[in-house]
Amino acid sequence: MHARSEVKPVLESDSLDLVHVLAQVRARSPVIQRALDQHGSISLVDYLGRMLSICDDPLQPRHDLLEAVHRSVLPLLGETVAEKAAQELQALPAILTAHHHGVDFQAQSVQTSLIFSLRAVGGKPATTVPVFACGNIALNNPTYPRGLLLYHPDRQGTEFKLPVKLPIFPDRGKRRSVSLVAPYDNGLIACAEKRFKTMTASQNISPALVAAVESILREDYRNEAILGLKSYSQQAVVLNNRIWKRCFREPDNAPEMIFLELEQITNMLLQADLHNEDSLIWQVMFNPTIRTRVLNQLDGARACWDRSKMTQRLLRAHQTIPDPGSCGTLFFWGVCDNGYRIPLLLTGATDRTATLQGRDDRGQAWSFAFRPADILEGLRAGRLLPSLFTCYTTIGFARGISCCGGYFQAHYLSVMQQALIWVFNETAGCAEWAERLSLVPSNLYLSGMQTVMHGLDDQLLLPAGPVEMIASGGLSRKQLERIRSLTVRDAHLASLMDTLPDILLPGERPDRWHPRLAQASNRLLRERVVVI
Repeated sequence: MHARSEVKPVLESDSLDLVHVLAQVRARSPVIQRALDQHGSISLVDYLGRMLSICDDPLQPRHDLLEAVHRSVLPLLGETVAEKAAQELQALPAILTAHHHGVDFQAQSVQTSLIFSLRAVGGKPATTVPVFACGNIALNNPTYPRGLLLYHPDRQGTEFKLPVKLPIFPDRGKRRSVSLVAPYDNGLIACAEKRFKTMTASQNISPALVAAVESILREDYRNEAILGLKSYSQQAVVLNNRIWKRCFREPDNAPEMIFLELEQITNMLLQADLHNEDSLIWQVMFNPTIRTRVLNQLDGARACWDRSKMTQRLLRAHQTIPDPGSCGTLFFWGVCDNGYRIPLLLTGATDRTATLQGRDDRGQAWSFAFRPADILEGLRAGRLLPSLFTCYTTIGFARGISCCGGYFQAHYLSVMQQALIWVFNETAGCAEWAERLSLVPSNLYLSGMQTVMHGLDDQLLLPAGPVEMIASGGLSRKQLERIRSLTVRDAHLASLMDTLPDILLPGERPDRWHPRLAQASNRLLRERVVVI
């Protein structure tokens, strides 16, 4: 056997000041700053009660959204769960939208769901956790829908790095959008099992963690009903529900995880909205005055589009063009033959000649007619995917659904809303639309907080994802009660391992920050958070 170099020991004098790191993060994020200034000292349950505001008078009724949720859940999770999901959304029209679609193993993402599950619906504990997760992201997105994440670093390796990745899907398809990924099969699971066996032989992974991963692959991923589903998007719905329940010591009493793809729900609603001139999205897309003003107001805005960059991209014929997400897209992403996204720019002098045009990463040109019937056909054929702007306009702004997101969404969703309000105020006869749009909450922030951590060698405190929770035997009722009373500030401190790389650029992060932050967490948070 080859000798392995060990991680440099973390010395007391080498540790970080966790409070100072949080100060750096909040200085870069107005959303986090506001949450801590206004709510830092209160409990998470009290924060949920204050934060979850609801629109009582949306522009469009919600019944079709409830039907879409019911239709999506029914064939995958059954009638009882579908009924619960629709009923609770009717009583409390609020969803989580901070997540990316795929099987969710990211600690911050899963623990956001855990916090959201503590909300009350109609004065009673929630029985569902509705998540509308973005599916147009790639398999190798930082949330890693490509496979499992383990928050258990190799202490004997050359680098202390979190999280450890165990891929399910092969490397060759890692840039495909999750929305369009074919289902995994037994062959891919066998490869993952073989890879994990090699990993356990070379790394010091605890027996409980090994048993948890092996059981997830054997009992959940290899479930025959899940293997028989027609897409990875559908498989993820069922797997997230099953794995989520295993995170609790009493799984039968756990709320149902309703993890749906945001774009698929939007597609279902667009089937009617794009034929309805009174719908918000029809006016934004096909009323020339409104559309021009919206395109101008949000040009260059985060999660929207940059028409200058998109125009430059169109000019690069037959050239390799990297990073399709850097310029955004107008209303829809195109999808090329390999499942990669294509940013689309609206061209044409009149509505009759309007076309969505773009180039894929190989420089090949793509074109889609900008008419309702052609768009709907593109959606049905999997050649178009709605953008975030289209999703939030159709679901959130039109139907008044409160979308609870992360530190980025709480900012860019408000920017989108203010642009729409300005446009409708400036458009003759549309002042009432502007007024009703202003009633929709757009700055609801919930991600960026964690409450459960796991200890390593009594020296380091690390984030805990589903694998770590399952390995511990699941969360008990006592632990869940403790989570409810945790403060918003402590939950932010516990989430710094995931938040810091989102907010601070690589050159701004401390040297060897992973182990140093883990030690600082151990020193400050061990008696404050739930440690498993």
